[in-house]
Order: sequence, then C-alpha cells, then structure tokens
Amino acid sequence: MRVSRPRFVDDALFYHDEWRTGRYGQFQLNSAFQPIYCVSDLNGPPCGHEGLVRIFTQGDLFSPLDFFAIVPPEDRFFIEWMCRAIHISNFHLVKQPGQLLFVNLDPATYVDVKQAEYEVGFMVERMRELGVNPAEFVCEVIEEQTQDDQVFADVIDCFKSYGIKVAVDDFGVRFSDQKRVARLRPDVVKIDGAWFRELLGTAKGKQQLISTIHGFGDNDIRVIVEGVETQAQLDFVSEVGDCGVQGFLLGRPEGAICY
Repeated sequence: MRVSRPRFVDDALFYHDEWRTGRYGQFQLNSAFQPIYCVSDLNGPPCGHEGLVRIFTQGDLFSPLDFFAIVPPEDRFFIEWMCRAIHISNFHLVKQPGQLLFVNLDPATYVDVKQAEYEVGFMVERMRELGVNPAEFVCEVIEEQTQDDQVFADVIDCFKSYGIKVAVDDFGVRFSDQKRVARLRPDVVKIDGAWFRELLGTAKGKQQLISTIHGFGDNDIRVIVEGVETQAQLDFVSEVGDCGVQGFLLGRPEGAICY
C-alpha cells in the first residue's frame, strides 16, 4: 500500500472534538485507553492506562493487525510515532493524578539511533508542553524481534535517560522472554494474557506463574497480568502478590468515536 504522507507526524494530526487524531491515507487513527488496576486497590481509580489505537476507514472500524500488515516498511517508524503522539496528546482526557500511560514500542522499527534520539527528545518536549511527566510514561516493548539488538539497547537507554519507564510486553510469547528482560532491565513486565490463562489450567502451570511473578518482584520489577477475564483469574492474581491487572473484566478500551 502506497500512501502520500507528510514528512512530519505533526502535519498528519488534527483535532476532532477534543481528541487528537492521526490521518494516514484513507485511514484515521484514534486513541483508546484501557485501564490498569492494582490488586491492592481494585475499588479505587486505575493506576494507569494502556494507549491502544482504533483505526477507521470510511467510518468503519478496521483491524489494527490488518492495518499494520499493509503499512510499508519505510512508513512503520512514522506510524509508530503517530500512535504515540495521539496517545500523549489525548491522555489528559482520561488521566488522574499519579496514573501511568503505557504505549507500545515495536523494536523492529529501530535501525537508526540518531533518528530515535531526535524523536525521543522531541516527544519529551511535547509531553512537557501537554503536562505529561516523562516519569509517568511507560514504553511497552512488544514481542517482535529486533533488527539490531545493540541499536535497540541504545534506544532504550535513551528513553531511560529522560526518566521514561520501560516495560516488556506479552511476556511468555515469542521474543518476550527472560533473555529480553535481562537485556533491557525493565521497570515492568506484562504477563501475556493467553499464556497466563493456559498456565492456569494445571497445577504445574500455576506454580510456574507464582515463581515467575515472585521472581520479578524479588528483582524490583513490577508485574502486570494482562487478559484478566474472569473473577477466578483475578482472585488467583490477588493471592499471588501485589500485581497490576488488565483485561475485559476490569475495563474495555474507551476513546473517541469516529465521525
């Protein structure tokens, strides 16, 4: 798919009502935020939100998986930064004091450290203009393979130098494993929901989950369990320790409506 797009992400953004929105060819990219709760305070406000993208074309929803599959390689970095830009711009619409914003980071898009350093610096400047503290921002490294491990490690160090937190997303799937955790030294590990539910099916699996969660805790790594869909799953996590939880049982992604 070939799309004529501006050079800079800011030139592809516009406002609809109060919501910042991105445009890429025939597609409109909107923010949606899914709440993340702490099991120690399930009746209180969320401790954070994950910024997710809702994609529309001609007023109809379009699958994010299908969208990213047709974005050409030369535009992947542009789209990555567009998604982060709209989430940062819209976060104030859902944010309460002290809450964190989690946004995905695809390691496969990083091949140039200098370009990444420029973009990170620009992003932090924009965050401060919008009243978003970099210390309240968490980059979630998704389970894709890096093109260059050293380049990506340098990019992660750049994020950390601004006080931005780093999370390993979808732990238990593909490249999101103990090696990635050891290499990136994240602040947070997010347990993949499908992997979590699979392990819950056996006594051995439950013990593996307990050991994994406690192991991260012993190394001062915060754990968030994704894909929590039933009360029994939530009860299990609550009994294991002071984790974060995310899933349809606790709240679905909410955001702007396409016009």
